[in-house]
Amino acid sequence: MSDRHPQSHETVQRTGQWRGTGRLTRLSVAVLVVVAFVLPLAYAWVTSQAWEDFYISFRHSVNLAEGRGLTYQEGQTIQGFSSPLATLALAATYRLSGFSEAGALWIFRVLCAGAYASGLFLLLRATMRSGTAAAGLPLILPGLVYVLDLKSLTFTANGMETGLLLFFLAASLGCLAGDREHSGWALGAAWGGLLWTRPDGLIYVAA
Repeated sequence: MSDRHPQSHETVQRTGQWRGTGRLTRLSVAVLVVVAFVLPLAYAWVTSQAWEDFYISFRHSVNLAEGRGLTYQEGQTIQGFSSPLATLALAATYRLSGFSEAGALWIFRVLCAGAYASGLFLLLRATMRSGTAAAGLPLILPGLVYVLDLKSLTFTANGMETGLLLFFLAASLGCLAGDREHSGWALGAAWGGLLWTRPDGLIYVAA
């Protein structure tokens, strides 16, 4: 009896592309992913930079964590943040750090650096699945461009939601490049993540 949803030859080929990658290429990808995780944290450690927009969102987070509501000024229903996901995450990291501003920021930096690095991995895997590049330099070059993009790197380090945005965007591309028939839920989750990360995430979804 045949499978209810038999996999096409194209689907099987796409699934096996990553597994069939050469050891050197896989090692290069692993190194790039590790570098993508370490660089934002190293930049933050050296510069101690925090973007001013971070403090606007963080004030909402502090008020929420301390029981005054998700607002910039207690008693006033004003929304002054652009990223609901980042603001809620900062409220969680603020409590996890024992109500420490520095601790909350550093936990959030680690979270965003992890998302930034995971986004790179998903992007490279999507590149392979789409057939754009299977291995070697054509696969590594996009990774280098990603890692060396100064604006994305610094925004990931200084308290902005850029790392989260890149993760959900890369996840969306990965779903579109893979087995679309069986990845609808994952694509929906990635698009939902984009919308929760930034209101202009709608532009990426529409594109």
